[in-house]
Order: sequence, then C-alpha cells, then structure tokens
Amino acid sequence: MAITANQITNFRIACVPLIAFCISIDNKLWTTIGFILFVLAGISDWYDGHLARTTNTTSVFGRVFDSIADKLLVGGSILALAYVGRLGNALIFPALIILLREIFIAGLREYVIRLQIENGSEDSDTDEAPQKALAATDLAKLKTVLQMVGIGMLIIAPYLLYPYFGLIGGLIFWVSSVLSAYTGWQYWQEARPAIHKGLL
Repeated sequence: MAITANQITNFRIACVPLIAFCISIDNKLWTTIGFILFVLAGISDWYDGHLARTTNTTSVFGRVFDSIADKLLVGGSILALAYVGRLGNALIFPALIILLREIFIAGLREYVIRLQIENGSEDSDTDEAPQKALAATDLAKLKTVLQMVGIGMLIIAPYLLYPYFGLIGGLIFWVSSVLSAYTGWQYWQEARPAIHKGLL
C-alpha cells in the first residue's frame, strides 16, 4: 500500500517526542539518534507537500497539520535544547522570538478562518478557506528551512566539528529568528483588514 502525504505528516508529529527525548539524554549516541530523526523529519516536511501535489491528494488535514507538525518539531526541539543547556550565549532570545511568533501566527490563522466562516466568505464552506487564511509565503518557507538547518546543527554541535557547527548553527538560528519576526509582521499586515472588519 502506497504511503500518503498525511501519513508522512503524522510520522513527523510522532517523531517530536522521540527527538526531544533523545536530545534530553545528552550523550553522543542518543543525540546522534535524535539528530538523525530530526533530519528525517525535516526532509519529510518537503516530501509530504511534494507527494500531495504530484499525486493530487492535497487535503484540509494536510494543509492544517503540515504547518502544525513543523511548529511542534521546531518547538519541541528548541525546548529540548534549552533543557540540556545548549541555548546559551544569548541563543535563548532567538528561541523566544521563534516560539512566540509560531504561537501567535497559529492563533491568528485560526481567528481569520473563523472570521471567514462567520462572515459567510464564499469559500468558507469548502476546503479552500483554511488554505487562503494567511498562506505560507516563500520567505516564510525559507524561514522554516533555516530553522531546521540551524536547530539540526545545534543538536549535533557538541559531537561534530566542534565548535564550528555550534557557531554556524547559532548564526543560522539568529537569521531564522529575524525572518520569523519579519514574516510574522507580514502575516499581521495581511490579516489586519479581516480583523478590523471582524471587530466592527
């Protein structure tokens, strides 16, 4: 039986607690296992979308939970890295920016979708409404890629090309946090007309 895009998304979600557990053990073997799982989960983020498009099996579940899976993967990994003390040297600040932005945008998307439904948007009774609510931009997708690369390097940094992976990973992590803040502001600007209308 062929693997579906939604099953790959579910795999990514299931990996999150395993990755966090492996990182929290904080030794070379378990950290390496966690790193491998993180890389596989990161690759699955691209592959499930590619598979859904090429097989014409896009769905509401995929559009909603693909984004949620990314947020869980990033958030869970950041918390695990913080737990083992690998977010020192001011890396806690980009971590907070990333986490707060993801929570805010998730709530903002939900609010805009509900406004669409309550205001009788022409697409509110179809599976297109969630897709049109603050759809991911190319810059936001680049932000996600940089987050994955930066976090992956920080996970394995103590055991691979030390200290270079840590330094490069930290720099990429900072850049991704700046993009997180900027794309969050872009989404806010996009949502403002709907929010203003909804509050009238």
